[in-house]
Amino acid sequence: MDRDGCGCEVCADVRGPTDETAAIVRQHGWCALRVAGGDVEFAYTVGLWHSFRLPEIAMFGLDGDAMQSWLNRCADIVRTAGWPAEGVPFPGVIDEVEVQLRPIDESWREAFFGTARQFYRGRAVPVWQLVWPDETGRWAWDEGSSDGSRVHQPRAWLPVTEHPVGRWRLTAEFLSGLGAMRPQ
Repeated sequence: MDRDGCGCEVCADVRGPTDETAAIVRQHGWCALRVAGGDVEFAYTVGLWHSFRLPEIAMFGLDGDAMQSWLNRCADIVRTAGWPAEGVPFPGVIDEVEVQLRPIDESWREAFFGTARQFYRGRAVPVWQLVWPDETGRWAWDEGSSDGSRVHQPRAWLPVTEHPVGRWRLTAEFLSGLGAMRPQ
């Protein structure tokens, strides 16, 4: 029984659907998973909560291999420098570009973070979004930001039902079953 741990497969010492992920977490402290899906590619960490009691981190809309690398850099930064305040830009993750961390609303969990859900055996651990600006340094919510930053990454700090209509909201609604609840 897991008395002092986070309830994950490692702490509970059980075999489960994420054995490969658990092995990487045991060895390195966390892993960065890539989820390829055409227009909705993203990556996220599993194990930061287990190893350091830090929120897991997710990143959306860029090259999957690069996102995995940036998530690992971000994890190293927050482990050593501390967790930055919400919405405060910080350097060191993407070369010459500041990023921000924002808490992801619970309504995105079912659709996008299945491996984390399985690893933590159903326990809802915090997940924050690593947000990147467009090529001019504007954030997705800024006036005049490019389609690149607005379309390619969700505003996952909003509930799915309040997110602007587009690929991310539709994918989240479909994968979590929310789309069936929408009036016709």
